[in-house]
Amino acid sequence: MQHWVNEELIVEGDAWLQAIEQAIAAACRRISIEMYIFAHDETGIRILDALLQAGQRGVQVQVVIDGAGSSTLIWDRLASLHQSAVAVRVFHPLPTQVLSPMFGRGAGLLGFLRMMPVLNRRNHRKVVIIDEAIAFVGSFNLINTVSQQISGSDYWREAGARVAGPAIAALVTAFEHSWAHAWHLDDRGLRRRNLWPRRLPAGPPAGLVRLNHRLRARLSLWRDLIRRIQRAKGRVWIAAAYFVPPRRLIRALTRAAQRGCDVRILMSRRSDISFMPWVAATYWQSLVPKGVQVHLFEPGIIHAKVSLIDRWLCVGSSNLNMRSLLHDLEADVVLTRSESITRMEQTFAESFAQSTQVGENETCGTCWQQCVVGFALMMRRFI
Repeated sequence: MQHWVNEELIVEGDAWLQAIEQAIAAACRRISIEMYIFAHDETGIRILDALLQAGQRGVQVQVVIDGAGSSTLIWDRLASLHQSAVAVRVFHPLPTQVLSPMFGRGAGLLGFLRMMPVLNRRNHRKVVIIDEAIAFVGSFNLINTVSQQISGSDYWREAGARVAGPAIAALVTAFEHSWAHAWHLDDRGLRRRNLWPRRLPAGPPAGLVRLNHRLRARLSLWRDLIRRIQRAKGRVWIAAAYFVPPRRLIRALTRAAQRGCDVRILMSRRSDISFMPWVAATYWQSLVPKGVQVHLFEPGIIHAKVSLIDRWLCVGSSNLNMRSLLHDLEADVVLTRSESITRMEQTFAESFAQSTQVGENETCGTCWQQCVVGFALMMRRFI
């Protein structure tokens, strides 16, 4: 069985940010970041300042942000840092961004037409790589909601890991591919990406690092998750930020519960996407009568993406929805140390204690809400 040279499960956002800041301050050669949301707020600017200091002392700093996830406010700040050895690229910018007078210079009509077929494919990863030796992988974006000190009781519950070992090479290769595929952002504006970026090899899909950059890898990872649930002997605990599962996953969960496994789904009573709890309710209405426990977290928003199946623990950015299966680039890591598994068990137990378990007769909302759900389900390939 593979193991990390070093691993640490982190479930507090302030500890996560502090660990990343310390790693950036200690970097000697290279810092590589893929981030879905890089916000123009206290947290985002705090990390930007750390990156600027690293660039000024000679460290190579490369940042890939997603065109949909990160606003143009942070783009302006990032572009201004280009001359300070902080290089920035944008993964699949939106049409309004490509045609923007501020950021669209050099893109032109050809650039606009080329980005349309991939408009729905986003880079949803949250990865920070330091000197190609240490990596932070999880559900944490660079935004104030991850910090309890800043957001108070409204902070989002997340999960991630600091890992070190040879398997990080897969994350480095994935970053380099995203870097080649993204659009340049510098003091001259937004410019087209390379015409034909090299294709990333499929690689082993079910090791310590789980990447879904190819269709074959996406399908392989989902089959692996289904097989693990089908073979589970005692426990299937899942924390899901957005629960819109394929039918095969629903069948695997219900059959695991019916053969005596402790199957629990942890999600939020409310969500940053207002209609998502209503959509999730249409699924748990078919799960609860068959023995699957659904726990709705009451104090705040669960944004973590965690699977704990017997002693197999996986954390990262992948949601249990069709977007992760079909469209978005994701990155997850498998943790193997007993300390990580025990810590995750405790975190789950604390969250279950602050949650309400769904009963068999609980409905999924008003007629108006159910109309919204119906429309959302028709569009489930995109949510």
